[in-house]
Amino acid sequence: MGIDYAGLGTTTDQIMTSILFEALQDWPGLVGALLMLGIGAVALIYMIGGILANDKIKAWAKIEVFELAYSVLILIFIVGMMGGAHSLALSLSSDSSYKYGSASCTGVLNAFSEQFKGIPCHIYLSMDFMNSLFKEGQEAAYDIYGRYVLTAMLAEMSVNLEVITTQTGVFAYNPLRGFFVVGNTVKAMMFDYLIKLMTIAKFQEILLRFVSVGLFPFFFSTGILLRVFAFTRKLGGLLMAIAISLFFILPIFYVIGGIYYNELKDKAIAENPGVPLSEILVIKHVKEDLGSAPVFFNLGSPTPENLYKHAEVMQNTKNTYGYDYTTGLVGKGNPGAVQNLVGQGFSAVNFCSTVGTLDDSKVAQIDKNLGENSKSWFEQIKGRNWFNQNAFLLGAVEPGGDIDSASFLSFFSLFFSFLALMATIAGIKSLSGLLGGDVEIAGLTHLI
Repeated sequence: MGIDYAGLGTTTDQIMTSILFEALQDWPGLVGALLMLGIGAVALIYMIGGILANDKIKAWAKIEVFELAYSVLILIFIVGMMGGAHSLALSLSSDSSYKYGSASCTGVLNAFSEQFKGIPCHIYLSMDFMNSLFKEGQEAAYDIYGRYVLTAMLAEMSVNLEVITTQTGVFAYNPLRGFFVVGNTVKAMMFDYLIKLMTIAKFQEILLRFVSVGLFPFFFSTGILLRVFAFTRKLGGLLMAIAISLFFILPIFYVIGGIYYNELKDKAIAENPGVPLSEILVIKHVKEDLGSAPVFFNLGSPTPENLYKHAEVMQNTKNTYGYDYTTGLVGKGNPGAVQNLVGQGFSAVNFCSTVGTLDDSKVAQIDKNLGENSKSWFEQIKGRNWFNQNAFLLGAVEPGGDIDSASFLSFFSLFFSFLALMATIAGIKSLSGLLGGDVEIAGLTHLI
């Protein structure tokens, strides 16, 4: 008894069988004619063997009858497997929450878009997994681009110095470029890499749909027909093995990855209802529209307070950036810094009462002290590395940062697809022999 798909007006069993038989409905006459031709040919050969009293011909005809019956059993078995694959995927996703975009085959999501009409649950789950990764990459790339726009603009701010004497010259330089060049380079690299991951994820999603509605019906039905005849049996068995492996083995690894991915997403949201931050995943926001809640990235740069705390831990409380050096050197950190800045004679000089009475030697001495100590003060500031490039890279390398996000997306985009590819190739090679197809496939053997 099939589960009713809301808004689709059809049942699970109908969906399972329609994918296969829709491919055959355009040529039922051809299918019937070929089957009858095969049965007739076998019967005729058996009769000839009886007339000639040739046991070898009769034995061959009996084997062919068995092969025809075997083909029918395979067809029945595959139709049953389609329903089983759907039920398995449905049970795996039954506990998943689709409030945050987690894959589910409850009918609500299937009725949400024409894209998923008539697609079995295990195919839908695999497509939803790739589509979710595509959206993750899209959100992360958009965030990186938004931050890059600001820092790229600041890096290009220039200062012009014009000197007009007997000759005219203009000198322009960009004082802020050095502060942002490394960070901008990392952003550009991560943006380019995320676009590639998005392309890979979308390609896999399209491939899975094409396998479901295109390759599987054609390859399987053609393989059944070719398997009827002895001289095309190996090719027919191979096509059937390819169809079965692509339809069942390939998507199941995506289903496993998708279930794991959605469990992580739901766990991260549940553990951080107020502040969407997890040790594993970083979430900017949660959307109610299906399948678009971003997970693996950190939108926006960290706050200065968080940057300071992070640097304090990483550098064993040694300040590397964001340091209020005027307070540190002149304020509470060093109460005597002002006196030291202008020299020891500073306290003896009352500028309010002695204005106009200072002799040139005192003015020169104070001026000298100011120059020397200002230079020393600047060297101290440089030593504290308040503009260290590490400060601008923390947003990229910290947990949940750009590189961390790209690594997560790389794992989910590539690892499960690699396993699926290897298992599919192995499945084709094994099933081809079981179905009477060719097993000596050089390309597949080399890939294995």
